[in-house]
Amino acid sequence: TAGRKEEYNSRVGLAILLEQSGGSLTPAMVTAVEAESHTSLGVDMMIEEIKKEWDMWDDMDGVTDNQITFDDFYIGFMAPYFGSYRCDDSQRSLQALDMDSDGMIDWREFRL
Repeated sequence: TAGRKEEYNSRVGLAILLEQSGGSLTPAMVTAVEAESHTSLGVDMMIEEIKKEWDMWDDMDGVTDNQITFDDFYIGFMAPYFGSYRCDDSQRSLQALDMDSDGMIDWREFRL
C-alpha cells in the first residue's frame, strides 16, 4: 500500500511480503515469523485477552477456523472506533487486515 514502509531484508520480512502479495507461507515460514514476534509479558497478556474475544467472534458463524467475517470483525473490534461499517476508513482498514484478500480476517493476519 502507498506510503507504507516495511522491512523486507530478513527471512521474516520476505515471508511477510510473500503473504501480502498473495502467496502462501510454508509451515517453516509461519514458525519463523512467529518466533520473531518478540513481545513483553504485558503484551502477551493483552494478546491472550484479545484471543479469547477473537475466539468468541470466530464461533459466530458456527465454524471455529481462526477466521472472522468482515461484519463480525467490525462489530467485535472496530465499531467503537469507526463511524460506520460502510465508511471508507472502515472498508480500507478491513481490506488492509485481509492480507490474502479472501474476504475474511484470520488470526495470523490480525496478530501480525
